[in-house]
Amino acid sequence: MRDLDHISLLGVKIHRVDMDGTLALVRDFVESGRPHIIVTADASSVMRAQRDTEFQYLVNAADLVTPDGFGVIKAAAVLGSPLIERVSGVEIAKEMCRMSAEEGFSIYFLGAAPGVAELAAQNLKA
Repeated sequence: MRDLDHISLLGVKIHRVDMDGTLALVRDFVESGRPHIIVTADASSVMRAQRDTEFQYLVNAADLVTPDGFGVIKAAAVLGSPLIERVSGVEIAKEMCRMSAEEGFSIYFLGAAPGVAELAAQNLKA
């Protein structure tokens, strides 16, 4: 996998990606046939990482950490390390579902209670 440009915001790795770059990476991840971890970092996750070192470790070990929130974008700019744009988890999920339908790869849904994942999959199909 290619080395991605990133910043460190209060010790949390956040990649300098836009949506197009994120989707290209998702495609690369799928084509690799190996599991990958994508984290969408908003201000609350950056703050949680300040008090939860295990959480911070997991975020920093992720294959891709996108800037998901105005607070993250603004803080990076104020600190002199601007990011490209907000890349939200909701938008990534929507685009991954579109890619799945067009390109034929599968998406696995994991729900917290019986039936949750099935309902989510039915709603996306609709």
